[in-house]
Amino acid sequence: MTPMDVRQSLLRGGYEPLPLVGKRPIIEGWQKRDQTSAGDIEIWSKLYPHATNTGCLTRRMPSLDVDILNADAAQAVEDLIKDRYGHVLVRIGKPPKRAILFRTDQVFKKITANLAAPNGVSEKIEFLCDGQQLVVNGVHPDTGQSYCWHGGEPGQVLLAELPYINGGEAQQLVTDIVALLEADFGYRRPQHKGNGADADLAGASDWNELTANILAGRALHDSLRDLAAKMIASGTSPGPPSISCGR
Repeated sequence: MTPMDVRQSLLRGGYEPLPLVGKRPIIEGWQKRDQTSAGDIEIWSKLYPHATNTGCLTRRMPSLDVDILNADAAQAVEDLIKDRYGHVLVRIGKPPKRAILFRTDQVFKKITANLAAPNGVSEKIEFLCDGQQLVVNGVHPDTGQSYCWHGGEPGQVLLAELPYINGGEAQQLVTDIVALLEADFGYRRPQHKGNGADADLAGASDWNELTANILAGRALHDSLRDLAAKMIASGTSPGPPSISCGR
């Protein structure tokens, strides 16, 4: 199937597709899109022929992103979800990381639980929803291999057939996953400080973790955002005022 065919199939299945370059949406203001038509998809194929990957907005398709590198732990998370929700669609991009799809009509904000693996590497569990998107078709930019699915594939499986979840249930699921990873696989939550804009499931990652992530290039966008929020919340000065020269 061509990217246009994939997107038309997703649209017919109730999803909200997006054209991507790698993992990046190519359309400005994509976070606020509320309706896509078959005509839009045809236009995208003409305007953005280089955008060969396809994503879906997660606003009505909340997606649990299991961003951990322990294969047994990732499988245990998947098994926990299957025990609770039954049949699910599972996307594999860069194994053993995986994403699992749900549906909702009660849009909620992204839920993030930052974790430290037993070897000290920063990993995380995220529930993507309002303002995010997930790659569902194409080639992973790091592996050079196609994204693959088991349990079915969106488009072939209708959005209405995915397991339903709301924000409270999503929060509880993330809490239970973190408890599983701590109890059975030696993960731990980083020391947390702060609240409000820089908070995740139990508070923001501390300064050291965020700095280490940025230096290592891990979760770069989120780490830069959270570090900036912590600096503002702590009262860091924005610097001297700019000086305007001229007549």
